[in-house]
Amino acid sequence: GDVVESARLVFGALGSRDAAPGPSDPETSGGASGAPVRARGAEAVLLGSRADDATLQAALAALANEPWWPEDEFERHLASGYLCKLFHHMRGSDDKRAPILGVSQSSERPVTEGTQMVTWATPDMAPIAEAMPKLSSKLQAAGEQRFTNDLPEPVGCLYAAYVLIPRARAVLVGYDLAAAREMPGFVDVVSAEDIPGKNTCEMTKAQLLLVPKGEASQFAGSPCLVVLADSTKHAEAAARAVELHLELPQEAPVLSIEACVERQQEADDGKRDMDSPVVKKKAKTVVRGNAAKALEESAHRVQGKVACDGQKAFYMEPPCALVTPGEDSTLTVWGSYQVPSWAHAEVAATSGLPKHKILMNATHIGGGFGGKLTKPLHAVCAASVAALKTRRPVRFHVNRNVDTVVCAGRHPMSFEYDVGFDAAGKLSAVQAVIHADAGLGDACSGFSLMIATQNMEQIYGIPHLDIEGIMCTTDKPGNTAVRGPGEPQAALFIETIIEHVAAELGKDSQEVREANIFTSPADMAAVAADPTSPEVEKYSAMLSVDAKDCAGRDFKNFPALGIWTSLKEKTDYAKRAAATAAFNQEHRFRKRGLAMTPVKYAVGARNQQATVCLYTDGTCLISCDGTEIGQGLHTKVIQYASYYLSQLVPGCAVPLKDIRVGPNGTDKIAHGSITGGSTTSEGVCEAVRDAIGKLKENLQPTREKLEASGKEITLVGLLGAASGSAELQASGKNHNALDYHCFGAALSEVEIDVMTGEVVILSTSIMYDCGKSLNPTIDLGQAEGAFMMGVGFYLRERLIQDSVTGKLATDGTWEYKIPCAQDVPLKFDVEFFPRAFTEGGISSSKASGEPPLVLASSVFAAVKQAIRAGRKEFGTGDGNFRLDAPCTPRDIALAVGAAMDCR
Repeated sequence: GDVVESARLVFGALGSRDAAPGPSDPETSGGASGAPVRARGAEAVLLGSRADDATLQAALAALANEPWWPEDEFERHLASGYLCKLFHHMRGSDDKRAPILGVSQSSERPVTEGTQMVTWATPDMAPIAEAMPKLSSKLQAAGEQRFTNDLPEPVGCLYAAYVLIPRARAVLVGYDLAAAREMPGFVDVVSAEDIPGKNTCEMTKAQLLLVPKGEASQFAGSPCLVVLADSTKHAEAAARAVELHLELPQEAPVLSIEACVERQQEADDGKRDMDSPVVKKKAKTVVRGNAAKALEESAHRVQGKVACDGQKAFYMEPPCALVTPGEDSTLTVWGSYQVPSWAHAEVAATSGLPKHKILMNATHIGGGFGGKLTKPLHAVCAASVAALKTRRPVRFHVNRNVDTVVCAGRHPMSFEYDVGFDAAGKLSAVQAVIHADAGLGDACSGFSLMIATQNMEQIYGIPHLDIEGIMCTTDKPGNTAVRGPGEPQAALFIETIIEHVAAELGKDSQEVREANIFTSPADMAAVAADPTSPEVEKYSAMLSVDAKDCAGRDFKNFPALGIWTSLKEKTDYAKRAAATAAFNQEHRFRKRGLAMTPVKYAVGARNQQATVCLYTDGTCLISCDGTEIGQGLHTKVIQYASYYLSQLVPGCAVPLKDIRVGPNGTDKIAHGSITGGSTTSEGVCEAVRDAIGKLKENLQPTREKLEASGKEITLVGLLGAASGSAELQASGKNHNALDYHCFGAALSEVEIDVMTGEVVILSTSIMYDCGKSLNPTIDLGQAEGAFMMGVGFYLRERLIQDSVTGKLATDGTWEYKIPCAQDVPLKFDVEFFPRAFTEGGISSSKASGEPPLVLASSVFAAVKQAIRAGRKEFGTGDGNFRLDAPCTPRDIALAVGAAMDCR
């Protein structure tokens, strides 16, 4: 190679240790942590040397001896890797055997493309099942749709901000307001002593609204005061000026499942006093057959462990509240919550007022993802207490950082397993323990753990199961049900088992998956011959084990096998797998992975309610208990109402523009059901149909009179004639249980940079069981969005806490990384499986909001395949290895270990 004539190596963002002494200047090789530094020792080695492997190894050794050499393993890996990249390109290495020169694979990313095949069914009850955008989409795009914080301020409105205790388990001794009182706009402060009712803000009463004097904070970021000022900016500034007097704890907070289990063991052994157990044994258990006996009799057996982090709901609109006090100690409350009836109960408990004096309202909600079921209720409770104290309206817009700290999210879980299987990879038994980190606990915690235990099987046939779910209490906010609660964790667990079995047997994981999905290879071929036929269900390995799922629920239909074979054929899986293997053989520093995974997702509807009001000009206003959180509920409801209203007078169609869904309110629906579980839109549609049926009965006497008169009947004429005698409003309720399963499969292909751990999702093809969609355009968006949220769970969203204080470091958009545009698959195809759900559902449809999220497990499995190829290339080993979620670039790069073999 050529001789190096000059060299200057500058590294930055290495923040794991303080840099060498000196000013923050790369020229002096010194500066603050994270500042640029020069590798002077490595430069000296390079000067006058040839760009060959010996020089590279000498430069790497010199680099490791620099005074600023980072303590963090990943930072060391990156620094070594970048020098290796540079050398390869200096030497003019073959492109296929050389690493990517730049920092990122995505610097020249092409535009995402894809196909959407979702309108296979012809609507026979139009406009039901017609594909159309959300009716509010233009308002949203123009910024004209009003959310809670867009509502006009009442006269004399105050603005709220929390004062947070920065450390878990710190006792609030007192506080000094002197500096805060001098801040511009300061008006007042609300403490726990000002709460007229119960000091709580969620249904289990586990979380305090405000920490009182003399009590300990429940987590780092526990609110203890609410500061009121003449603007949000002034309130937040005054809150920062409050000086807290704290008694610090003697030991570190419990922040992990492992620490929780250790503390509980110490208490069980008599080494620690504990007021109540932090580990609840056997919170949830699933048993089928005799797993212990089957394990003993298994030809092959493996044990292992895998874990996953939590995930923030991270909606676009943080929690908001606007509370206006009225006469006779009444409150009018607007807020961003998914369930007005739950918010109603909590405000009543906190304020001490009876429910008839509290009117809860909700306009459009800027995203929920489960995070606005229970977690945002603190905002309306705090604002209500402040409004009662000051007798003035109070607006509370919780900023993103505070919301991220206070509102918790999806449950972190760990999974220890013992698995038996035969030489073909067919599972005979799984015995496992799932630990879930509940934080303080939440009304939805038990539900999330239950789902993880019950749905770990997915569509695989496992004759013997023994899954124990254990809940752990930690010094963190109560974790809750986030979009698809328990489901992505369950998929991680079973797919980890599949990969482990495949590695143990030296088989391809696809072969092992299919050995547990189908009764035999010949039966799989029979399914492929006619995938949409209901007859293919008899070839299911799962149904051959049990006609019910682990929760004891019957299957209304089981199109999973047809979906699997259809997707495999349409994506030309065999050809793609061969191409991936060939790519990995040719490329040293870039590796690809290909994986296909299924989903089985049980849903059920609640008793949604709606009120339908007809007006004499032929228009209609609907009120319902379902909240519009961006999922298109209002559009589907209006489509449904349009069809059934048009049946009142045949020939008199009621257009979509003449129907509106108004804000939620407890004066319209006294105690409604929840918004969640993917079936709210369908449930409200049925409630609207029920109400319209009652209106038809109300109008029947008037209709008969008009018919007897011989006059032409129009809807406007009918309503006008009935207005003095018949009720033109009616309430309805969903009576359909909507108890069914959704299915799907996804094939994903990824490419990783083994040096940096960066992932590019080259393609994803989804085939999803949506039945005969109520609105294919909306359901398509739901499927794509859910999948991308799953990508965040499996690849991106890491939660980091300070081990001493418990403070959440990843509390905002700079630190907490949700998926972005560059995480979208370069080729993203979605197809709805062309089979109507005639056995149940609303108009033969199925839900779409949550199940596709689980299909992002295909990306995780593909990344694991790419890592395995990298480990084989760099001598780390191609056997089984543990990979937790999320597998960030750090985890991927260190799992491969390529920088340890730079040549």
